[in-house]
Amino acid sequence: MRGFPRKKPRDGLIIFPTDERRVESGPPSADRAGRGRAESGPASERPADQGRSSRRTAAPAPPGREAARPVKPDPPTAPSGSEGPSASERTAASLAARAAQAQPPPAASLPSSRGPEAQGPPRPEHQVSPRPEHQVSPRSEHQVSPRSEHQSAPQELYLTALPSGSDSITSPPPVDLQTYLRVLWRRKWLFLAVVILVPVAAYLYSARGAKVYQASVLMEIQPPSDASVLTQSGVVATDQSGGLLNNQSVSIAARLIQTSGVALAAARHLSLPPSQADSLLGDITVTPDTTTGFITVTASAPSGQNAADIANAFGAAVNSVQAKQAVAHVNDAISGLVSQLGALPANARTERNQLTGQLQRLRALRAAQSGNAQIIEPASAPGAPSSPRPVRSTLLGLLIAVLLGLGLVALAERLDRRVRQPEDFEELTGLPVLSSVPRSAFNGGSQPPIVAEAFRSLRASLDFFNVDREVHSIVVAGGRKGDGKTLVSLGLARACALAGRDVILLDGDLRRPMIASRLSLSAAAGLAGVLTGRAELADELQDVPVRGREGSRLRVLAAGKSPANPSELLGSERMTRLLEELEPMCDLVIIDTSPLLAVSDALPLLDRTSGTLLVVRLGVTQRRDLRHLRKLLDAAEGTALGTVVTGASERGAYPNEYYLLDYQTTSGSLNGDAPTAPAGRGPLALLDRWRG
Repeated sequence: MRGFPRKKPRDGLIIFPTDERRVESGPPSADRAGRGRAESGPASERPADQGRSSRRTAAPAPPGREAARPVKPDPPTAPSGSEGPSASERTAASLAARAAQAQPPPAASLPSSRGPEAQGPPRPEHQVSPRPEHQVSPRSEHQVSPRSEHQSAPQELYLTALPSGSDSITSPPPVDLQTYLRVLWRRKWLFLAVVILVPVAAYLYSARGAKVYQASVLMEIQPPSDASVLTQSGVVATDQSGGLLNNQSVSIAARLIQTSGVALAAARHLSLPPSQADSLLGDITVTPDTTTGFITVTASAPSGQNAADIANAFGAAVNSVQAKQAVAHVNDAISGLVSQLGALPANARTERNQLTGQLQRLRALRAAQSGNAQIIEPASAPGAPSSPRPVRSTLLGLLIAVLLGLGLVALAERLDRRVRQPEDFEELTGLPVLSSVPRSAFNGGSQPPIVAEAFRSLRASLDFFNVDREVHSIVVAGGRKGDGKTLVSLGLARACALAGRDVILLDGDLRRPMIASRLSLSAAAGLAGVLTGRAELADELQDVPVRGREGSRLRVLAAGKSPANPSELLGSERMTRLLEELEPMCDLVIIDTSPLLAVSDALPLLDRTSGTLLVVRLGVTQRRDLRHLRKLLDAAEGTALGTVVTGASERGAYPNEYYLLDYQTTSGSLNGDAPTAPAGRGPLALLDRWRG
């Protein structure tokens, strides 16, 4: 594939060949090596000062770089027996050494680009003159040697590669906030759909839910009074009884509230059947606070008063249950003391008196026994339901929607294989983007001036990139239907015709011809008739009026009636002879072809023309399509001129919006119409609309 290569040579240089010859890396040519040996001469025959200068010049290159091309040593200015080099010789040697260190290594040895006449006879050794000081300068990395007028051999252009670790032309752009915002704007409809639908669904679900009211009762757990009586009696010896009557822990009291016994007592307080006791346990939530000794019992119910009654019922029920449990333990202690009294002998008066005193105190304690859970703040009926809360649910849904929307945008962008940036086309194809055509060009009708400027830019880019070669015929090829190849063919033909060129536009899409209908021309026999011998070329060329410079002319050869074998016709020898006949008749032949990825009709034309212009559409062309197109272009061995990106935004096609608004008022269209100001743009347009 001739044109702009995609790979770098192994010696670190990017080669941009400008002719049909290929560059081969290899050792220096024999004539150059021989000339170098002739100029330098044997070491034994050179003076001492010249030997020192040569050794400085031929110093080894730094690691990772090849040795630079040696600079010719200065001729001796004194006899061999003179003492030391002169000042001019030392200066020239120093400059030569610095130039050798700064000069990048050559990519490959090339034959001299100058002809024998331009090179002249070889210079003898005694005629070698030192380069003046102001002419010794290292070659910069971006320098390209221009072609002189007297060169006869083809020339190869070299661009030095960037050093390791620096940004290359194929490195991806850094991801910044602007990139994320661009992706978010591209997927704005997906993001907005999620952000709107999720909160609305959350609001509707919350608003239609059953109302639930909550009421809470606050209780304090206190230690039981006269707890030392049972301890000193020695009757109560288990941890269970001691825990009930001495420093009841908050956690045990909280678990007690959630037992079925407390639920049955609460049901009795509410005059409910015992069968509903378990359902009451599902309506409460117990929250203990071991630091303060408080317990909060929260009840949920369909009404506020019902929730308050349930909470207060559990507060009262826990007290009654604790009191019953305490009385039961006291009764057990009394029964134990009575048994001990009956077992004492008659003469054990002292022990009997002690047990009798304890029995009296236990009976008094039983009468005063109550629960240690004291209600600090009873529950009251709430005025508003605790749930649902539509506002809170909507805000929570909005937060979830934003996170979900961003995730879906990132996933969609990850799965999308379409090319979104013009830089990606250069990276995937290795071809330069010559112009970006805005998406407004697909609207039809009168085109805005920015579309005309895009095709003028394409014309100028083709001239710039092909300054050293003549381009007589161009194939405009696209990957798939809708990429805009016909649009580019028409726009480029008009732009070149307005610049004073004689252009012939050939509709080579024999399956779906579009040029004749867009220009309101007669299809007639067209290209198909000329190739089959049913029509003459001179009769089928139709002139399209253009108002450009002197010499401007645009002729169109329509496709004609679609034949049964379009691929065979375009690949025939008649097509080759037709191109050879058309090129002398005009300055440029532009051929619109069928999509390369759909059919193979255009493949035979790629190596029969001066170059191929690849048309791709931003946001539509797939990455795999670009790779396939590149393989087709390489296999056809044609010359790739570059790519044209269609479907770009106006800002992307012409970034400087401020200058563009002023430029559009002074730039005409491709049809040569008078310049018109853009409608509805700028402060003057707003003032005119306000005036009515």
